[in-house]
Amino acid sequence: MLKAFLDSRHAEDVAFWEKYFSVQSFEYLVRSFDCDPIRPLIERYCSGGALVLEGGCGLGNYVACLRRIGSRPVGLDFGFSMLSEFKRIEPASLLTAGDVSALPFRDGVFDVYYSGGVVEHFEGGPGCALAEAHRVLKRGGIFLVSVPYENLIRRVRAPVNGEGRGFVVRPVAREERGPAPPGSTFFQYFYRPEEFRRALKQHRFEVVEELPYSLWRGLTDIGLFRWVDDLYAGRRSGAGDFKSAALPSLSASPIGARGASAPFLARAKAALKWLIFAEDRSVPGLGAAIAVLCALAANMRMYVCRGL
Repeated sequence: MLKAFLDSRHAEDVAFWEKYFSVQSFEYLVRSFDCDPIRPLIERYCSGGALVLEGGCGLGNYVACLRRIGSRPVGLDFGFSMLSEFKRIEPASLLTAGDVSALPFRDGVFDVYYSGGVVEHFEGGPGCALAEAHRVLKRGGIFLVSVPYENLIRRVRAPVNGEGRGFVVRPVAREERGPAPPGSTFFQYFYRPEEFRRALKQHRFEVVEELPYSLWRGLTDIGLFRWVDDLYAGRRSGAGDFKSAALPSLSASPIGARGASAPFLARAKAALKWLIFAEDRSVPGLGAAIAVLCALAANMRMYVCRGL
């Protein structure tokens, strides 16, 4: 696995995350769900009235989207001001302040637990958060958990230069607390699939499906592909380069778009956006290429698990 340090002494503080989320648009993030590459998984496992917990809900955009697809979501985060702002926007939402490593719920409550990019931020490892996820799920409940992916490109590059976009990165054998480079603090781990599967198995989860995703963010770790950032509609402003921001707001695939008046280059650019950001693997030929690229270079990896 890779251990990443951020050039900040406050990455573990609530204020750090509230500042990070403050520059993002809730409305834009909700619209972006239309082309979110993990949307098919979320719809498959969370619809039909399922009681869903999102641990680490941030601005609450996934909570809002879960309600729209027929779930009964509950959002939890340790950032009280973020929860307050979301409650102002969507007062009907169920929210609570709390810690994913000590959840304020009784055993066996939820049908599904969604955790998107959260458990990698525990320097001592994700064990407490995974144990809590298993505890609050019903027997046989579904755990959708994504963590940063130590893909092949990162695996090769890290020992060479030890740096990513906004990170200092070091290969490590296991999660443990230790000294950070001067002026920086621990931020997150990048996991190889076998490493994170082992952690899930230790906490009585069976992995039933996996999906590497967020290809554009993975590709832009490489200078040659920084141009992909310029395709990103509503490019992030002030949030820094260390986290993936929203996907472009595209409500339908442009592959079959009509209208001869649209300039060819504009339509081609829209199609390229869709393929890169939505990672549409249903397009003949190109979809297979996207799947291969995701396996090699995606930023995140989703694990669909069933509690044993």
